[in-house]
Amino acid sequence: MASGGAATVWITYDGATPLEKDCAAVEDLGRQSHELTTWMNTGLDDGTLDDPGEIVERESTLGDKLRAAAGSVATPEMKKPLTTWADAMALNAQLQREANKMSADTYPPREWIANVHKYNTMTDEALDALNQQCPGLKQVVHGS
Repeated sequence: MASGGAATVWITYDGATPLEKDCAAVEDLGRQSHELTTWMNTGLDDGTLDDPGEIVERESTLGDKLRAAAGSVATPEMKKPLTTWADAMALNAQLQREANKMSADTYPPREWIANVHKYNTMTDEALDALNQQCPGLKQVVHGS
C-alpha cells in the first residue's frame, strides 16, 4: 500500500520593480546621510562631539555603503551617480582629516577650499541625477 503526501509551496510576489527596489535602497542611504549631517551639526553646535575622528569614520562608512550600492543596483543610470556620491564622501572624509590637523586660528589653504567646492559640486550632481530616478531623494537627504 502506497501513501502519498502533498507539499505546499508558498510563492510570494514582491511586485516591486528593480527601479523601486533600487530607489528604496538609495533612499535609505539618503536617510543615513541626513542622520550623519544632523549628528555632526548638532555635535559641533552644542560641543558634544569630542572626537572629530569619528566624523571621518562615519563619513568613510557611508562612502563605503554608497560604493557598494553602486555595484549592486540593477538600474544602470544609478551606478555613476552613486559612485560620484561615494567619491564625494571619500573626499569629504579626507577634508575632515586635514581639518582635524589644522590649527583653529589658521585659514585653510586654497587647495583645501577648492576641494570643499569640488565635494559640494560632486554631491549636488550625484543627488540631481539620482533624484531623476528616485523623485524625492533630495528631500530625504536634506530632511525636508
